[in-house]
Parts: sequence; structure tokens; C-alpha cells
Amino acid sequence: MTDRKRAWARITTASSAALLLMAVISLWQVFDDYNELYNPESNSLVKLEPGDSITFEIESSILVSALRVSDDGSPDADLILTDSQGNELPGRGARALEFDRYDERNGTSFSVVRVFENIGGEYTLENLGTTTLWLVDDEDSANKLSGIVWTYLFYIGCCLGSPIGLVGFVLAIMVWTDKRKAGPIRNN
Repeated sequence: MTDRKRAWARITTASSAALLLMAVISLWQVFDDYNELYNPESNSLVKLEPGDSITFEIESSILVSALRVSDDGSPDADLILTDSQGNELPGRGARALEFDRYDERNGTSFSVVRVFENIGGEYTLENLGTTTLWLVDDEDSANKLSGIVWTYLFYIGCCLGSPIGLVGFVLAIMVWTDKRKAGPIRNN
């Protein structure tokens, strides 16, 4: 029985290593596309300088984020988004998974200051702050990213490689404890 456990421990560990290697290679391949799609400088609905306002139209989006350059801290939202009837959309603050974005080329970090969910139609955005404001359609970026095969290979590698590695680790511990219980082998 120990030999079978040892064999399965090796198989699962090797499979896990291969899948995690595939995930790392896939991440390396998709990283530039990811940075480009989530960089507000290159992929934004609206870019507003301080004190400006603009009227724009968006068909529909599940998630639209407002971002500002962050210099050692969290910038304030300082914006007003109103729909075509003049109703202000309050939005919500950023959550744990709505992380800062980084422009590698310019060394700029952008913070999500407000998030608007399930919007569509004509809107007016006012920038009341003292820094540039970007509005980014995160649903569109996610859809474009999901069209890249490397993204799926990354998910497969991570989602399968980690649990399979855990199974291999548990089996290796079981083999090790079985060996310790059996004690040393003596030749007579």
C-alpha cells in the first residue's frame, strides 16, 4: 500500500509542478496584455482634467471604475456622475479585490476612487478634484482579457496545480509516517 501511495505522491507532485509551471509561463505571456487593458492611460472611457466635465454615452456595463493617480495615499473621489435625468449616481468605494493599477512604463500608480455598477445610457461626469480623473470600463477590459488563450491556461494551471500539489503533499506525508511506523528494516 505504501508503494501505491508513494507512486501517487510522485504523480500528483509532478503533475502539480507541470501545471504551476504552465501557469507561470501563461502569466508571463499575458502580463503585457493585462497591463495594457487595465491601464487607464491607454484604455479609458473618459479622461478629465481638474474642473472639467463631459457628457458621454455607454451602452451598458456591469462595472465602471473611476481612478486617480495615487501619490503615497488614497486620493479622494471628488467627482459627480449624473444620468440623463439629472440624478446623481453615488457609486461605492473600492473593495479588497479592486486593487490599485500600475503603469510600468511611466511608473504611475492609479487608485480606484469610486465604482459604478450596472450602468448604461448617457451620463455627465464632473471632476471636482485637483488631479486628472479616468473612467474605465472594467467589464470591457475583462471581456478582452478573457479572449486571450493564455488567460485560460493561467487559470487552469493555478486552479488545478495548487490542489493537486496539496494532494501530493498529503500523500507524501502519509508515506513518510508509514515509513516511520514500520521502523528500520533489519536483515538477518
